[in-house]
Amino acid sequence: TQQKGHLIVQKTTIPSGDQTEFTTNLLDSAGNVISSGPVTESTDKNYEVTPGTYSVTETVPTGWEQTGNTCTNVAVGAAETKTCEITNTKYGSITIVKDALPNSSQNFDFDFATTGNGLSNFSLDDDNTDATLSNTKTFNNLSPGSYTVTEASGDFVSWALTDLVCTDPSNDSSVDKTNRKANINLAAGENVTCTYTN
Repeated sequence: TQQKGHLIVQKTTIPSGDQTEFTTNLLDSAGNVISSGPVTESTDKNYEVTPGTYSVTETVPTGWEQTGNTCTNVAVGAAETKTCEITNTKYGSITIVKDALPNSSQNFDFDFATTGNGLSNFSLDDDNTDATLSNTKTFNNLSPGSYTVTEASGDFVSWALTDLVCTDPSNDSSVDKTNRKANINLAAGENVTCTYTN
C-alpha cells in the first residue's frame, strides 16, 4: 500500500485578518476536480493525496480578486507534506457626492473626468426635480491603486467650488481645490467618499 502525502492550502487576505471563507478545489494532473473544501485566513485546508502532481483553484467570492497562487503543479511524494498559499485582495469603492448650494429646482449638470482602472467619466446633478442624474456616483469592485476625479471647471461660470473633502479610512488621499481634483489612494477593502460642494 502506497503511503499518502498531504497538500496544505493556506489563505492570505489583504487586508489581513478577514475571515471570509473561500472554497478551494483540488485538481489532479489532468485538471479534474477530485476534492473541494473551505479555507480561511485562520483555518488551512489539508488535502490527503496519493503521490502525484496537484493544483488548487478556488471560487472567488464577490468583492474579492485572486492576486497570488503558489498552488499550481505541486508535486507531493509518499509521506510528504507540501504547503502552498493563495492570496486574495478585497476590492474597494469610490463614491463621489455633489452638493450644490443653495438647493434649487433648476437643472445644473456637473461633469467629472476620471483616471484609474474601473472609473469612467460621469455627470452629477443636485436638484430635486430631474431624476435623470443622481447627486452621487459609486464605483465598486476597484483594485487598490491611485485614482483621480476632476470636476470640469467650465460647466457653469456662476458656480464656485467652495469645498472638496475626501473621507478616507487610511487618510492618504488628498484634494486639490484649485484644480478641482481629488487624488485618491485606495487601499484594499477601502471605501472612500469625496464630496464636491459648489
